[in-house]
Amino acid sequence: MLDPDASPLRVAPSRLAALLVAVLGPLLLAAPLALGSPAGAASPVASPVASPAAAAGPAPYGVPAVALDDEETGAPLTVRIDGVTPDVGVLAAGSVVTVTGTITNASEDTWSDLQVFPVTSRSPLTTTAELDEAAATDPLEFVGERLLVDGLFDESITSLPPGESRPYRLDLPVEQLQIDGTPGVYWLAVHALGADADGVRSGNALGRARTFLPLLDPARAAGTSARAGVVVPLRHPVRYAEDGSIADPESWSLLLGREGRLRRIVDLLAPDPTGATGAVSLLLDPALLDVARRLAEGNPPRSLAPTSTATGPTEEPGTAGTDDPTPTDAPTESPIGRDEGELEVADGPVAEAAAAWLEDVLAAASAGDLLVLPYGDVDLGAAATHDPIAYGRARLLADDALARYGLTGTPAVAPRGEGLPDGIVDAVEEGALVLVGDDRLPEDAPEELSAGAPLAEADGRDVVVVDDALAEGGPSPGERTTGLAVRQRLASALVVDALADG
Repeated sequence: MLDPDASPLRVAPSRLAALLVAVLGPLLLAAPLALGSPAGAASPVASPVASPAAAAGPAPYGVPAVALDDEETGAPLTVRIDGVTPDVGVLAAGSVVTVTGTITNASEDTWSDLQVFPVTSRSPLTTTAELDEAAATDPLEFVGERLLVDGLFDESITSLPPGESRPYRLDLPVEQLQIDGTPGVYWLAVHALGADADGVRSGNALGRARTFLPLLDPARAAGTSARAGVVVPLRHPVRYAEDGSIADPESWSLLLGREGRLRRIVDLLAPDPTGATGAVSLLLDPALLDVARRLAEGNPPRSLAPTSTATGPTEEPGTAGTDDPTPTDAPTESPIGRDEGELEVADGPVAEAAAAWLEDVLAAASAGDLLVLPYGDVDLGAAATHDPIAYGRARLLADDALARYGLTGTPAVAPRGEGLPDGIVDAVEEGALVLVGDDRLPEDAPEELSAGAPLAEADGRDVVVVDDALAEGGPSPGERTTGLAVRQRLASALVVDALADG
């Protein structure tokens, strides 16, 4: 916990006009909360939050769901919801919610005459507790009835052979949804039905997907403006072999390749083709840049030759847990060595994936708001307790990496595990941003501090409270932390908060 005498937490006046929700998780995305404007209704105030990816359509490196639904539901077809437009709908005649996605045949049989039906719940979720509970429900749990009205379901998929995918589209007028019309967050599900190779058609869904559909009445939508800050983390443990090369390059190939977690995160940070901008921050461990570069170069062993000709000590930024901010054994250059010019990519899939990832993450880091972790994502609690100069050394190496790659950013720390260890806030340099989960706040934190009012100060450092529940993403089946899943969860949280405010 924080030392209340050394680093008191004080609630800071909010620098935002509306709600700030910071999110940390494995794969996150926020999009504009595009409130639908029905014909003749007053135009609602759209959120300033921007999307780093298109609202509809799968990301180019999105993970195909061929195994996810099959494992969770035993269904032969995998249904993905890739787009919901608008994010937040308006409960008025003329409003239309468009749902897009794909159906993939995960079985060994061909399915024909598919029908893709929308499903909605009758009544909405209206509290944060209900939303959190719903996100964790069993993927087979009943949430509502299929909408069997002509024109509301998609019959365009006539045949689906094994392993192949087809797109679907559902245009849903709000007045035709089977809902009670109360503002709140409704279930929105998609069921796929079809005939097997013998032409036998069952009433059971062959595949399904679920997300949330937030809906507001026109008056509330027109008067509601919400803002959300989203923090997208790029962090992963880095280990080296005895010769100094990156250990286990095969696992990095999976992480950086087309279906890998780190690849998907970077894809979600791609510029929005609509030109929208907003509060999306990249939380980056600069060590990953060097890992990707070395893998792209063929993962050579580390040279033991000197990296510096300096004979005396050099200064580095303030260090954790010590009164002397100047260690006596800091090198003048990073042990990674200076950038030697244009990258020469080695042959092989690992090198190619690493090079492509590095290029894209550098583009994202240059274009957006960059928060910089200490190099190697140092365990801050252990460093403060056992190695007082470790944080300062890691921050120096992070600064060196930024200089080599031509980046600028804000120093940040995001402690894992227990939250904020003793002395951490007091140890980091002034101007650094401290991120902490709302369920890991210290016991002495002010009662009014939460993810809904997330800003605090501690001896010149900004402390931002992160909404841990949102980091878990949307409901299953399928990947819970896709861009669409997290975006709809975030939009739902903002709508529930608006309802609570009356």
